[in-house]
Amino acid sequence: MKNIKLILKICFKLLLKGSINVIYFSFRIFPFNQKKIVFFSTRSSGNSENLAPLIEELKKRELDWKVIEMSAQLETNLSQLYKHPKISIKILYLLATSRFFIIDDYCLPIYLIHKRIRADVIQIWHAAGAFKKFGQSIPRETKHSLQEFERQLIPIHSGYSKAIVSSKSAAKYFSEAFNLKEENVLPLGVPKTDCLFNEQLLENSTSKLKHKYSDLKADVKTVVYMPTFREQGNKRVGFKLFFDDISELYAVLEAEKIMLIIQVHPYIKERISIPPAYEKWIKINDGLMTTPELLLASNAFVTDYSSLLFDYSLLGKPMSLYMPDLAQFDKNRGFYGNIMNELPGPILESESQIFKWLTDLKSIQKDYSNDIFVKKWFDHHDGFASKRIVDYLVVEQSK
Repeated sequence: MKNIKLILKICFKLLLKGSINVIYFSFRIFPFNQKKIVFFSTRSSGNSENLAPLIEELKKRELDWKVIEMSAQLETNLSQLYKHPKISIKILYLLATSRFFIIDDYCLPIYLIHKRIRADVIQIWHAAGAFKKFGQSIPRETKHSLQEFERQLIPIHSGYSKAIVSSKSAAKYFSEAFNLKEENVLPLGVPKTDCLFNEQLLENSTSKLKHKYSDLKADVKTVVYMPTFREQGNKRVGFKLFFDDISELYAVLEAEKIMLIIQVHPYIKERISIPPAYEKWIKINDGLMTTPELLLASNAFVTDYSSLLFDYSLLGKPMSLYMPDLAQFDKNRGFYGNIMNELPGPILESESQIFKWLTDLKSIQKDYSNDIFVKKWFDHHDGFASKRIVDYLVVEQSK
């Protein structure tokens, strides 16, 4: 019975792929525009933190290119096609008629096309460095060859022409994740980190934080907590604070005069709230402040498996990695290379450890350094990643 279901699933995927390819190759009869460039983000329905700086830089050049901007939060499974058919068809049309198709995350229609895509598909991954495994780096358990065949019918993160990353150290891991030759993974930088070098944004972010939280006095430190999402199977699960007793956390924050600002991962849809009794020292970012603004304005940073640790490392401020579920996460997902021994902050697996880190924060700030980590994971840390990438696109377009 299981084999019959699997065979039906394979037949459905073959039919789907065949239909997608018929549509794609039908669009190839339309003129190919050498000067058309598409920026498509599936990270959000608004501006992409990683693509928006590129678009801004490109428009500064006043080139006679046709620039198309698209964004939509799409499912990372086949339901994307029938829930958003117009977007899927538009993607296929643009892949057939554009010189460049630039993305920042998962894009299903690309993985369904079984021959070389006409456009140069460039993956500018939304994360710096190489931390937790993803894409084709994650081992998939299959019980027999039929299951493996079904899995390989739609190879995720395939079909890219190039990928752009933060450093040569990251390139070999992205090469594996995207099944790309390492020579096609270019260490030009991550556009979203450019703003972290902007002195005016730093000043504005600090002022904005003080205005937002009027009870933020001069002697109060701000710590931003930005955990990533969790998965069970192929489904994302809701936000969990990972503190058994929030009152104990609150007591530490109050004693040390630390305001904890929690930024929930954008994939978590449900609204998060803090009981009124704890709102003085624990805040939920309601979207008024962007992620870069919070990173710039904060005194320290706590995350778990989020690649934002790489972004924050550029600021030279203390951080810690709160990982109470580390053993399970490592078993399910895994990490690249020796990264767990190179992190720019301590791994904390218990509440008592993070409470101590918060208590010791003042002394940690005095002696903190992460220069070795930054040099390994950023070939350039100058705020000009967008410029380098657009320079590359201009050269490639002229070929």
